[in-house]
Amino acid sequence: MYSAPTPNDIAGTTYDTEGRITINWLKNHTRLAEADIYLCGPRPFLKGLVSDLSKEGVPDTRIHYEYFGPADEVLAA
Repeated sequence: MYSAPTPNDIAGTTYDTEGRITINWLKNHTRLAEADIYLCGPRPFLKGLVSDLSKEGVPDTRIHYEYFGPADEVLAA
């Protein structure tokens, strides 16, 4: 998945699919019932995808994530 291909990027060569990983993509490309899921990204991405994984029945013990984002978000917390 590639959220912002440039004019030099070629679908099928330098990236597979345009966009961000979604719960539907994970359901179609992984074995959610068996998988440990590791995610890294900004807060809105993690909030949505972790929630969706939980709704799909993935136990919290198999959802692992690490937040990254601007320092001002951490300092404001």
